[in-house]
Amino acid sequence: YTDGNGCTNTASKTVTVNALPSVNAGTDQTACFNSGNLNLTGVSPAGGVWSGSSFLVGSQFDTNAPPGGYTLTYTV
Repeated sequence: YTDGNGCTNTASKTVTVNALPSVNAGTDQTACFNSGNLNLTGVSPAGGVWSGSSFLVGSQFDTNAPPGGYTLTYTV
C-alpha cells in the first residue's frame, strides 16, 4: 500500500488448503411403499446433510414417495 505521501507498507496472509474429508453414504437401502420413514444409516462421518429429494425429512426418507429409485447425496 502506498498512501498519498509516498509512504508504503505491506501485510501478508497464509492460506492453508485442507484435504477433502472421506465421506461414506452407507449401502443402498430398500423399503416398501408406505412403510413409514426409512432411517438413512451407515454414514460417516456423522453430522452431514442429506439432499436430492423432497421426500427427505432430515436423515429419513418418506416411503410415501412414488415407487422407484431415488439418488440421495450425503454432504459433509
